[in-house]
Amino acid sequence: GGLIRATARLQNGVIDSLALSGDFTMLPAAALADVERALVGQTPDREMIEKVLQMVYLTRQIRSPGVTPADFAQAILAAMAG
Repeated sequence: GGLIRATARLQNGVIDSLALSGDFTMLPAAALADVERALVGQTPDREMIEKVLQMVYLTRQIRSPGVTPADFAQAILAAMAG
């Protein structure tokens, strides 16, 4: 696994900006930017965020050993709550 840090900003009820970092491996490395871009404009809903993340993982063939789309969703939602 690994530590996931998320910085997110909401505007008009949707994710306006998102930055993800932490102690995890994501392959291909450039896919992290794709994940962030895919979530901008989405509502802060766990089910929707996980669905978008799963789609990005599938289309970009992302591998993140020990870290799942659900883990990213949890970190993103926690960032928006705090």
